[in-house]
Amino acid sequence: KAIIGKETNSYFTVLPAVKLDWFRRSNFGLYSKIGAGITIRNEKADFTNDKGEKQNASDTGVHFNWQMSILGVEFGSSIRGFVELGCGEQGVALAGIRFRL
Repeated sequence: KAIIGKETNSYFTVLPAVKLDWFRRSNFGLYSKIGAGITIRNEKADFTNDKGEKQNASDTGVHFNWQMSILGVEFGSSIRGFVELGCGEQGVALAGIRFRL
C-alpha cells in the first residue's frame, strides 16, 4: 500500500556579500562578488502510513552557505541591469535589475 501525504520544505537564506569593483563608470561597471551566510531549512510532513495511521514529522536545520561571482557586469544609470557568472547559493548565472543611488 502506498504512503499518501503532504510534505513542505521551506528555506530562508541570509547572505551578506562584498562587491569588488574592477572598473566603474557612470553607466557601466565590471566587478567580482563574494558572500557568506546561513540558510535555515524547515521540513514538515503529514502522511498516512501503510497501516492507515496518520503521522507527522518535522526537521529544522541551519547550514552554511556562500556565493562567489567571478565576473559581474552592470549597465545603466540609476536603474541598472546586471549579469553575474559564478557558483554557490545563487547559481552559476544570475541576471536582474537593481536600483542605484
